[in-house]
Amino acid sequence: MSKQWKDIDKGWSRIQRQLRQNKNVQVKVGIQSNSGYHREGDVPLTTIAAVNEFGSSDGVIPERSFIRSTIDENQKKYLKWLKKAASDLMGPIAAVHKAFDVIGLKVASDMKRTMTQLKSPPNAPSTMKAKRGVNNPLVDTGQLRNSITHVVD
Repeated sequence: MSKQWKDIDKGWSRIQRQLRQNKNVQVKVGIQSNSGYHREGDVPLTTIAAVNEFGSSDGVIPERSFIRSTIDENQKKYLKWLKKAASDLMGPIAAVHKAFDVIGLKVASDMKRTMTQLKSPPNAPSTMKAKRGVNNPLVDTGQLRNSITHVVD
């Protein structure tokens, strides 16, 4: 007597299909490549962000991380958000985009907060004078802070 096996899917095929569809979805948070230029015209905001994030190669502008430091300081919180969104990540592509959109908004908000609250290292006296006495190292007009966005693709 031969044995017969019955394969009951229980949704595994759907899960595999959704994982294949969603595997390349990502959220990018920070200063996007299309953010434009500094108000004075010829320096891309991405360059200004990078110089402030890592410091200038000549050491004149010190490192004032607002991207990496935000991620480092909030890593546990972001992992909790991702775990909470995990059920959406197994769902249709629209749900994945919505979950990543919400996370992107929150991370961008955290980066803006970090940028606003950063006080050290302080501005050079000449920079404070140019900023009319304001000593927030990463905020002058708010243009750079306002350019922090997120993109889900």
